[in-house]
Amino acid sequence: MRTKLQLLIIACLTIFSLNAIAQTKSVEEAAKDLTDKMTKALTLSQDQVSKIQTINEDYVRSVRGISNLHTSNKAEWEKQTKEINQQREVDSRKIFNENQYNTYLKRKTEWEVKK
Repeated sequence: MRTKLQLLIIACLTIFSLNAIAQTKSVEEAAKDLTDKMTKALTLSQDQVSKIQTINEDYVRSVRGISNLHTSNKAEWEKQTKEINQQREVDSRKIFNENQYNTYLKRKTEWEVKK
């Protein structure tokens, strides 16, 4: 019983530590990670990479700006997250060609900032 409790405590501490490490990335670093993944998957040109980097920075900054709502007002957080994601789609659509955008739509959940 004691061993199970110790394992549970270790698991919880590990999860909290990983979350803290993830939060220490700057907006620019987090956006660059997203951009790098998108660049590979969508075969973006240099011009597209530059533009999507800016969109991803705005996206990460916006998501982080509402992160405190997740625990205090989940309904409002969900509403604002949806609006942020919709704006990202509108902005991205202007940059991607049709094939890239279709691939983006299929894989966009992979490129969302988690709470």
